[in-house]
Amino acid sequence: MGVLRMGYAHIRVTDMAEAKKHYVDSLGMKPMEEGDGKAYFKGWDEWDHHSVVLEEGGVGAVKFGFKVEKLEDLERFENQGKAFGDCVVERFSKGDNLEVGDGVRFTTPGEHVIEIYHEMTLVGNDVGFHNPEAWPRHEYGMAVPALDHASNNQILWMGGARSLLNNPSASPPR
Repeated sequence: MGVLRMGYAHIRVTDMAEAKKHYVDSLGMKPMEEGDGKAYFKGWDEWDHHSVVLEEGGVGAVKFGFKVEKLEDLERFENQGKAFGDCVVERFSKGDNLEVGDGVRFTTPGEHVIEIYHEMTLVGNDVGFHNPEAWPRHEYGMAVPALDHASNNQILWMGGARSLLNNPSASPPR
């Protein structure tokens, strides 16, 4: 039970056309959907609908999503977040985020938003599952396989969230 992986990064960009060109042509990410001022992308080895959301209008991170193993994990983390006490904890519903199921949103005192969820629409990867190819044959740019290699140890501001998830009785970091 627990967090399986980083599921998505939702980022604001000042020029959507240039950002899309970079994510597709340079990074080799696959465009999945576009609408409401947002564009959704995934790597070739990802099974879920998307791992990157770009939103036009500003600069910086909007939120990060982490996929949990079991539906029951949502309630456990929600309770730990409330016990931690130094962040806003709220539920979100399936459909609040495109292709993402129910989840829990944590907003830190520094206004960073972290979401955890249990399900996202599965679309498959580009190499298959049974006797998969080692690498897709027609990729371009860097051909990013997946976002999920990032861990909460590599994200500096996640220190408070890591404390929250691992030790809900600890004092919030200052």
